[in-house]
Amino acid sequence: MSCPICGRSACIQSFHSLEEQDLHEQREAMPDDVALLRRMVQEGALEILALKSSLKNAARALDNAGRELEAQSAYDAANP
Repeated sequence: MSCPICGRSACIQSFHSLEEQDLHEQREAMPDDVALLRRMVQEGALEILALKSSLKNAARALDNAGRELEAQSAYDAANP
């Protein structure tokens, strides 16, 4: 019987690092259906795009808040 990770007959799974074992378990848990994998990748890509958009919106909101704070500070300094 060969090692499920590397396929060598003189090896067993516990000879590999925990990281290698975890990666192997993740690969084994993945579906073999190409259409399902493609859908999963597409959904992940859409989620990444949505997160990028959210980050841009948050950055704009922070910039606007910063400008408002600067304007308020300048007004307060000019009108003690």
